[in-house]
Amino acid sequence: MAVADRVLAALGPGFADRAGPLLRPLVEALTSGLDEVDVLVSGQDGWASAFDLATTPAPAWLGQLAGVQAPPGTAEEQRDAVAARGPGRGTRAAIVAAARSTLTGTRVLLFTERVGSAYHFRVASYAAETADPAATLAAIQASKPAGLTFEYTTLAGQSWNDVRLTGATWGDILRQGLTWRELLVTVPDPGAYTTWESLAAAHTWADLTQHTWQQLLTLED
Repeated sequence: MAVADRVLAALGPGFADRAGPLLRPLVEALTSGLDEVDVLVSGQDGWASAFDLATTPAPAWLGQLAGVQAPPGTAEEQRDAVAARGPGRGTRAAIVAAARSTLTGTRVLLFTERVGSAYHFRVASYAAETADPAATLAAIQASKPAGLTFEYTTLAGQSWNDVRLTGATWGDILRQGLTWRELLVTVPDPGAYTTWESLAAAHTWADLTQHTWQQLLTLED
C-alpha cells in the first residue's frame, strides 16, 4: 500500500468526505517523495534491513553510501557489484589502484595527500604511461570520497627529486647510458632507492647538468 493510501485511510472516510475530491491529489503530492523510502524500510527490521546489503531491497542505493555506482541489472547483480567494490572504497589504496588501472608500462603514480589542507590531494602520472588522461581523471573522480578535492596532472618526465630517489647504484645508472637531459624525460624506475648527497654537496646543479653519467662518476671520485 502506497504512503498516500495509508494516510487517507488514517484520516478516515468522514474527513475525506468533508475535504472533497481534492484531498487525494493533495495527499499524493505531499507523500510521493516518501514512496521510495517506504520501500527501503519495508523489511522486517525496518531501517536495519535497508542498511544490510544482504536484505536491502535497493542495493544500488546502499552502494552510493559507500561511493559505489552499481551497474544496471537485477538486484542480485547490483548486490554482487557493491559487495565486490565496497571494501576499502575511498581509501588512498583504492584511488591509486583505480588510477593505475588506466596506465601502461610500469604505471608509476605520484600521490600526495594533504596538499594545502587535509581535504585536498594531488595526483600525477607520466605522459609516456598515460594513454588517456581523461580516463585516469575519471577513475580518480569515481574513487575519491565525498568532500575531498584534488588536482591531476601528467608529467613529461621526472623532477630532480625523482632523480635523486631513483636507481639502485651509480653503476646501474651508468649502464643505462643516459645523459642528464635524457634522464629528466625518463620515467623513473620504481625499484631500489639510493641517495647522492655526497655528489650534490661537492658540485652545483649547474655544474652537474653539463656532464654525462660517465663524467659524473669521475667527478665523484
